[in-house]
Amino acid sequence: MMMKLRNKILLAITFTLISIISILYFVSIHILKSNIQEIEQRATEEQVRNLLYLVKYTQKQLYQGVASWSVWDDTYQFINDHNTNYINSNLTPSMLAAVGMDNMLFFNKAGKYVYGIGFEKPVLNLDELPDKLRRQLNPNNKLLRYWQKNEPVIELIQLPKNALLLASYPIFPTEKQGNPNGHLIVGKYLTTDYWYNISTLIQHPLLVYNSTDPNLPDEFQIALHEISTDNPIYTTEISEKLFAGYTVLPDIMGEPALIIRLLTQRTTYQQEQRSLYYMLVLVFIIGFIILLVILFLLEWMVLKQLMCLITDVAGISTTGDLTKRIKLLKIDEFLTLTQQINALLTALEQSQTKIQALNTQLRNENLRMSTELQIARRIQAMVLPENTELSQFADVEITFSAQPATEIGGDYCDIFQQNKKIICSIGDVTGHGLESGVVMLMVQAALKALCIMNNGQLSYDGWNALNQMIWHNIQRMQSDKNLSLLMLTYVAGKLCFIGQHEEVLIIRQNQPLERIDTFEFGFTIGLLNEDISQYLNEYRTTLAVGDGVVLFTDGITEAENEQGEFYGIERLCTLIEQHKQTTATVLQQIILDDVYAHIGNAPVYDDITLIVLKRCH
Repeated sequence: MMMKLRNKILLAITFTLISIISILYFVSIHILKSNIQEIEQRATEEQVRNLLYLVKYTQKQLYQGVASWSVWDDTYQFINDHNTNYINSNLTPSMLAAVGMDNMLFFNKAGKYVYGIGFEKPVLNLDELPDKLRRQLNPNNKLLRYWQKNEPVIELIQLPKNALLLASYPIFPTEKQGNPNGHLIVGKYLTTDYWYNISTLIQHPLLVYNSTDPNLPDEFQIALHEISTDNPIYTTEISEKLFAGYTVLPDIMGEPALIIRLLTQRTTYQQEQRSLYYMLVLVFIIGFIILLVILFLLEWMVLKQLMCLITDVAGISTTGDLTKRIKLLKIDEFLTLTQQINALLTALEQSQTKIQALNTQLRNENLRMSTELQIARRIQAMVLPENTELSQFADVEITFSAQPATEIGGDYCDIFQQNKKIICSIGDVTGHGLESGVVMLMVQAALKALCIMNNGQLSYDGWNALNQMIWHNIQRMQSDKNLSLLMLTYVAGKLCFIGQHEEVLIIRQNQPLERIDTFEFGFTIGLLNEDISQYLNEYRTTLAVGDGVVLFTDGITEAENEQGEFYGIERLCTLIEQHKQTTATVLQQIILDDVYAHIGNAPVYDDITLIVLKRCH
């Protein structure tokens, strides 16, 4: 017992500690992950903004370069006279490399091409320009609309190999006086080397894709879908070690041209993971120490005292000697417990003495009750009609069965003949036992006496007298019993019944079984000390040869099987209809056999009373 209790307590404490540690761990993981993810998201967004700042810086440098070339007397003069000295002195590949540009295009005020260098050509013709750039030089496109307003332009155009960063500026004299006579376009390729240099500056890996690339990876497609004007940066974790930030660079038409991914190391997350691991180990160590302390205190202060208590109680239990007492323990709670147990033993000792006296009294009372019950059963059996009486009736066959329950029930049944009238009465007193049997005997005696006095008839006044007599006797008995009662009279094929009981089943040889509800033909006997004649009605019918009547108590319809299922009125009616051609004796036996087959091994809780009457000739 003690080992079992110790094991249970150990299991409970261990389970509690593990549950607390697990909850602490998972809650910490959740909080840590959400907080660290937010920090990493902000840090990644900051690095993406740094990347965009460097791209903006490249645009600014390109803008400053095109502005310095455009606001220059020599360039202004070159647009007018196309002099070769300007070309030889300035428009060379080495000069482009020195100023950090990849191409340079000159257009006059009317938008006509004047001269160009770049795109791997020392001298560039108009038809050698990339198609995508040449389309932007049409009057309806964005680049030329800026020219018409004499505004500078910095835009991006995605070419087949690389994206081209364009800057355009109106051409003015050096002092920027007068009207412009043309426009200068310079471009810089955003090559792999360019992005490598950017990656080196910000110290984070970069990966750049054309947004219209048919082989664009899924993660880039997701990012492209998430990025919008309101949310230009999209971040997500791609592993436990890396966090990614995405952004796009729009082209001259405002559509995404490049999508860029920047990777950052999740150093903060990994550091917090290690810290959480160390905290978890520390909590386990503390929990183990707490477990040892609890077990020590439990063993010393509880289990040892409990073992002493168990030993004393087991000794008393083995001997059955309630005069013994338990040794008082020192710990307050156990001291109180032992005092209460000793008080209980004292009370048990006193109760045992009383119980022994009561047992003696109960045995005497049971002997007396057994004698009374045997007498009551004999009286109940003695007043039932004999088979010899039933065989004397002229034109009918009547059979009945009255099977008692485990106790004396209150079923009432009587069959007799008075003034050539066959009288069948059936009823059911509420409850079981001796009181119900006594009420049944009172009803049998009073009803038979009234019928004899009135030549086989019972008037409404007779019913009233019967009701008041039963009510007064029940009050004198200080009981709450009452009963249902129905009386049937038969003479020469004419049938009449009055009273309230279970349904009356009338057998017709050539018609379906008739079910008569008796609720409106009477009232419960002994329930009220009032005139019940207003509730009484008679039901009259005739019986042809072969027709009959079945009367029963609820001991049949409410008979329960081992599953608690009732026999039921529907089953009874179906059985009678199937065997209505048989004699009354055979039909009664068929019904009883079916009822007891339904009950099986279940106990019989109520009397089973059945009357079958059939007209023979």
